[in-house]
Amino acid sequence: MARLVGSGFGGDIWPVNPRRETVMGIPAYPTLGALPGAPDHVAVAVPSGGVVGCLEDAHNAGAHVATVFSGGYAELGTAAGGSAQTGIVDVVRRTGLRVIGPNCNGIINVPAGFALTTTATLDWPCPPGRMAVVSQSGGLGQVNVMWNAHRVGVGVSHQISSGNDADLGALDFARYLVSLPDTGAVALVLESIRSGWEFAALAVEAAERGVPLLLLKIGRSEAGARAALSHTGAVTGSDDVVDAACQEFGVIRVRDADELVDAAQLFSLRQPIRGRRLGGVSVSGGNNALLSDLAGESGFSFPALSARTSERLSPLLPDYAQIGNPLDATTAGINDPDLVVKSLSAVANDPVVDVVVSILTHVPDTIIETLREITESVDRPHVALWVGGALEKQLEPENLVRSGIPTFSRPSQLLRALESAISHHEFLIGHDRERLRAFARPQGTLGDNQRPDLALQGNLFGEFASIGLPLPAWRMAGTQEEATAAAATMGYPVALKICSPSAPHKTDFGLVRLGLADEDETGAAFDELVSAFTRSWPGAAFEVLVQRMAEPGLELLLGGRCDPVFGPVVVVGMGGVLAEVFNDRVIRLAPVSARVAEVMLRELRANQVLDGVRGASPSDVEAAAQAISDFSRWLFSLRDVLEEVDINPLIVHQKGMGVSVVDGLVTLKSQT
Repeated sequence: MARLVGSGFGGDIWPVNPRRETVMGIPAYPTLGALPGAPDHVAVAVPSGGVVGCLEDAHNAGAHVATVFSGGYAELGTAAGGSAQTGIVDVVRRTGLRVIGPNCNGIINVPAGFALTTTATLDWPCPPGRMAVVSQSGGLGQVNVMWNAHRVGVGVSHQISSGNDADLGALDFARYLVSLPDTGAVALVLESIRSGWEFAALAVEAAERGVPLLLLKIGRSEAGARAALSHTGAVTGSDDVVDAACQEFGVIRVRDADELVDAAQLFSLRQPIRGRRLGGVSVSGGNNALLSDLAGESGFSFPALSARTSERLSPLLPDYAQIGNPLDATTAGINDPDLVVKSLSAVANDPVVDVVVSILTHVPDTIIETLREITESVDRPHVALWVGGALEKQLEPENLVRSGIPTFSRPSQLLRALESAISHHEFLIGHDRERLRAFARPQGTLGDNQRPDLALQGNLFGEFASIGLPLPAWRMAGTQEEATAAAATMGYPVALKICSPSAPHKTDFGLVRLGLADEDETGAAFDELVSAFTRSWPGAAFEVLVQRMAEPGLELLLGGRCDPVFGPVVVVGMGGVLAEVFNDRVIRLAPVSARVAEVMLRELRANQVLDGVRGASPSDVEAAAQAISDFSRWLFSLRDVLEEVDINPLIVHQKGMGVSVVDGLVTLKSQT
């Protein structure tokens, strides 16, 4: 009540309390049924046992929406809590009443002067801004993001806490906020993403409107996931898949609330960041050098200034000054602020500059007027790196931010924010719209989808062959005679492998023999493998795979799994026995085209080996990309059947020689 009254809300407020005649001087009513009219919105703050009754009464009173602040539901992680939340969902389905929460902090609409919330995080009246915040956690969204954003000068238009998302959820609110014409960015603080396709649909609408989505996803670690579960009852899902989805959908993922607010400064600008070329001016050569180093490492540059700009600067600077970018105005600029202003204006208008950077140390308070004039006079974004303070002690960074100049105190902070902004711009102009739209609808189920038992190696190899994945000659053998005959037919050298669901990782159990050169070696290896297996797994079913040794090449890991939120994903990495040690891998949502697959290969940290290093021949990248694409489509077609699939290794031969699938392992959903 105090928040709602204090925000200046101009509509009717009807407190409901059977034990009081007034609340904060406003007449109270004993029940919802006694209200003088139909309420638009009902706020429910009663013990959880009375919530369902309140919701029934709200519907009967004519309300369309209710916010449930009460806790004691799925966030408890108990059967009782889950059952209580199901009771709320039942009311929604029976009545059509829409519910926000439970276990939430409510809604703040700054332009409307409406604060239906339990926490006092803003002083009213407060200036509205262009960033909207949606969070499942109330405190994290309201304090860490909204309050801190206002503190540094970034205005917020809306803040919505959706709590447990029992009915209306965070993604519903985000789609609404994206649709508003004055929304400059939407910040999402989520503990779970309940629907991958709805997340994609939000991203589609945001991309079409050019509205950035900033995501702070809680539960990256195992400990964080446990905390999220206990907070809102949220199952967080696989974090690496969330990263992949954000990359696919153009969502900017940040690590903490400070990074989110930093990025929001740039997205509050009316001018987007369109390039990576910076132009800077400072009176500190050391700060120039430091920023230049870090900018280069982050993919930004300070290009040489044009001849015309150099001509403009030459008469302004002392004889001992050198014209460069970033420009060092020297100590002369400390005693002559007008020198800095004119130099900054010259650099800001140079056509080689995409973003103007004022590098400030200790400055007079009057600098704000000068910087504001420069911002208004140039047609490109202007930001400040302010590493010092104000000489008169009155000017604060938030004053610059409110004047339209994003301001940062550390170079790394500035560059991270710039990277977020330019990445979003690059996504908008380069993303595959049809691919994004394809993810923005439910995948559906595939019916019976009859397939042979893919846990059997022979059936799995048959599937690989059917989708065009090349395999060296192979055959299953039940006896030594069958093994040696198969080897003679396909030609030496060969490999022998025990294939059994009891020992899926053959190499780990010593159940592989490679490079067998003749009949004697093959027969002896067969006996050794069978003896070793039957000793360890007496009575277990097994087969012996006889396989022609593949030609040498670069070993890749190719795999996939079905994520519970986003569906099937394909994974490509450097392969071999040390694949899990180096963890050099790239993930995309399946399916992928051959073009996207090649991009994945080029994103590997060790991608240089694809083109040949230390005299090695280049690998057949085109064939590898096609194999990855074919595999991903097969994976997508079996999303109702497969839990996880690994091909390790996929051998990529010399350019023009194709690829070979050497081994594979599958886990079916029925086995998990």
